[in-house]
Amino acid sequence: MSVNWSWKEKMGVMTLKQSTPNTKDVRLKICIYQANCLGALIREYKNTETKKDMYYFYSFWSDLEHLKKCLGLVKGYNNIYVDDWQIIEKIKLNTYYKDCLKIAECFSKAGIKVELYYKEIK
Repeated sequence: MSVNWSWKEKMGVMTLKQSTPNTKDVRLKICIYQANCLGALIREYKNTETKKDMYYFYSFWSDLEHLKKCLGLVKGYNNIYVDDWQIIEKIKLNTYYKDCLKIAECFSKAGIKVELYYKEIK
């Protein structure tokens, strides 16, 4: 099954901090979009040479159980977003979308800073 998302329905943003020997403290903003799953994670950026808006499909959460596994909240699974070179700094979610409260609860249980806001989508 392919993941399909709506560009008009941005549920929030997850901020990752990455540090490698060649780059220090790079912050990536991963946008979370309403999709035919719990959420589609899309990295949006501007091409430095062409100045065009670009994106790539970063990942997705198929359902709440999949998110819990990704965050290491299920026995036998580790948090896939945290390792020697990267951590999740925070996640910011729009509670206009009902699933955002469930997502926020998972991130909070994983010890990650959660910011909530409400903005109606028209």
